[in-house]
Amino acid sequence: MITEGLFDVFILISNIFYVAIIWIFNTHIFYKQNRIGKLIFLPYAVYYAAVSSAYLLFHNPTITLMSNIGILIAISLFYQSSLKRKFIAVAVAVVWGVITESLSAYGIVLLMEISMETATQSNFYTVLIVVLSRILFFMGVISTAKIVKRREQQRSPFGSWLAILAIPLCSIVILYNVFCVDIVTKDVGNLIIIVIAALIMNIVAFVLYDYLENSFAVKTENRILSKQVGYYTEHFKSQIEYAESVSVLKHDLKNHIIALKSLLDGGKCEAAQKHIDSLIEQADAVKTVNTNNFMIDAIINYKMNYAVTHNICCRTSLKIPQRLMLDSEAACVLLGNLLDNAIEASLKIEEDRRFINIKMTYDKGNLYILVSNAYDGGELIFKDEKLQTTKKNKKEHGIGLNSVAMILKKYNSNLDISIDFDKKIFTAESLLYGVKSE
Repeated sequence: MITEGLFDVFILISNIFYVAIIWIFNTHIFYKQNRIGKLIFLPYAVYYAAVSSAYLLFHNPTITLMSNIGILIAISLFYQSSLKRKFIAVAVAVVWGVITESLSAYGIVLLMEISMETATQSNFYTVLIVVLSRILFFMGVISTAKIVKRREQQRSPFGSWLAILAIPLCSIVILYNVFCVDIVTKDVGNLIIIVIAALIMNIVAFVLYDYLENSFAVKTENRILSKQVGYYTEHFKSQIEYAESVSVLKHDLKNHIIALKSLLDGGKCEAAQKHIDSLIEQADAVKTVNTNNFMIDAIINYKMNYAVTHNICCRTSLKIPQRLMLDSEAACVLLGNLLDNAIEASLKIEEDRRFINIKMTYDKGNLYILVSNAYDGGELIFKDEKLQTTKKNKKEHGIGLNSVAMILKKYNSNLDISIDFDKKIFTAESLLYGVKSE
């Protein structure tokens, strides 16, 4: 038998887990962008006190629900986000709360074969309803937050998220069997301990999962940042080399002109032609592009100079604004992977067939990117209409393909693959939408 006092203690403890779930939900919806930093726990402490007080003083579901909504709205004001996102966050939390409590109540009525009046008036069955609703609420709001995060960032694989959902599902099965046993044994102490342990297990499991996911995200971002630093460094080197070569030509220009005049005056046209060819070769010794977008220039120049040293002919057609607002992560991941694949494919064929075409055009907020190259004509692997990596280290390069997919989804785009099997030419192109320009 669960006394009124013990029942009230249980409700107060369950409210702690309810508030913790709301905190985790808001953390994911608003990406930890709160206005008061580490003091963010204070609004949640007030939230817990208000919800618990409303229950203890009034025992009225309507008053509890209204106070819940009011404080959720107040808490959302502590986060930096749009009013639309805040409204959606509050609505999702409230709707999931109502749905899970209703489902839990009707579920207990059906499973235990009792009336709704018995379920709501018995402290024992009410505890079961509360526990079940808390677990379902946890699954509902966190799943919603993860779906939103996945749509916007595309980081963790869907399979891992299904695995973490298995924990609350298994908890429901275990708790149901425990309650069935405790109906007979009336072991209230054992029941309370198991319920609290189940709630703690679910919260801890998700926090651990979230920590591992964030660690994976940080490693991915660090890997991209490392590549960006490499591109910047090589870009600076290529710019210095180019400036030095131009400086040498400029310094010796007068001497070259005098030499050419002397050759032409002496009727040595062929020697003059060779001298001109030599000057052109020196001017083209360092291949550079200049779109005034530092990241794009750094990536293309770095990859192009590497390609040229391996006898790969590179042709570019870059018609983009000077201040194209394509973030550096998108440029690094998308262009870097496309050019890496083109270079690798080129290195597998004869030198006289090696080439890479790079084309970028911009029109009314849409950025078109095309990279084409010759390849060896070998078999390409497709799965679900998507090109799969053929590299030995599939795990590492699979991350690259996932990163490209993430960027494409961010810009509502796809990667279109076309293959000329007769000429053995591989072309990858994409149209990125919503790319702004100043």
